[in-house]
Amino acid sequence: MKGGLYYHPDRIKKPSSPMLLDMARYNHVEYFVQLIENIVPEVLKDLETLTRKIDIAQKWFEEKKLDHNSSPSEWVLVKKSDQDKIYSGYAPLKNGLLNWASKYNLDSDNDFYIELALWALHSFYEDIQDADREERIQEAIEYAKHFGIPQERAVEWYFSGMQRNSKPFEEKVSLSGALYVSEIEFDDFHLGESSSLKMCPIIRDLFNGHFPFVFVPKSYDLTLQNIGKSEVSLNSFEEILMIEKRLIGTGWDPRTEKCIGNCDVELASI
Repeated sequence: MKGGLYYHPDRIKKPSSPMLLDMARYNHVEYFVQLIENIVPEVLKDLETLTRKIDIAQKWFEEKKLDHNSSPSEWVLVKKSDQDKIYSGYAPLKNGLLNWASKYNLDSDNDFYIELALWALHSFYEDIQDADREERIQEAIEYAKHFGIPQERAVEWYFSGMQRNSKPFEEKVSLSGALYVSEIEFDDFHLGESSSLKMCPIIRDLFNGHFPFVFVPKSYDLTLQNIGKSEVSLNSFEEILMIEKRLIGTGWDPRTEKCIGNCDVELASI
């Protein structure tokens, strides 16, 4: 096991996507985005007008037979469409998104809200395709069968309780629906290195990360979940917090909890 405390400098956000890697930040961003949708619905209406531009980009993607990793849902590619001929067909989409973000002051150094808008728009575009609509209708009918719901009521019943799955022919662009969070990642950057501007373009306070460290009982057996059989990462120790209390005690986060029970702990540094 390597010495020193490790902390992932990019755990706040997955590169080139609106996926957040920190639940606390996700909750705040989701709340902000939902406020936008409720208070300024024009944001979504204007975004929906870019459907024609993403259709142009998608047809370019298909015409040039680009691989699936080069689809117009990737802002990192759309952004360089005026510099790289391979993606030049994405240029109208890029300009539309930049104008949209500028109009509503949703600019940022890391283009987060543009990435989010592109994911929302691309998801909407796929949803309104005839093939996708038919697939979702059939999915609703098959699922409803298991609950004895008549076919004529299946679609209405199936989509009534879903917030992020568009009902066919009633699709809407949704920024909040395109927002995702994933707290599963592997940390291999040393804290001393990750604090530099080279490793971490945006200087972040250590405690803005989710569980920068965790206290663990001294008697804790790292092999309980095969942790000891592979290289240990920060994610391994975070998992300790999810394990039900045993006689040996449990891990705990000193920022949010008081130590209850076995408090014979030591700082787990990896």
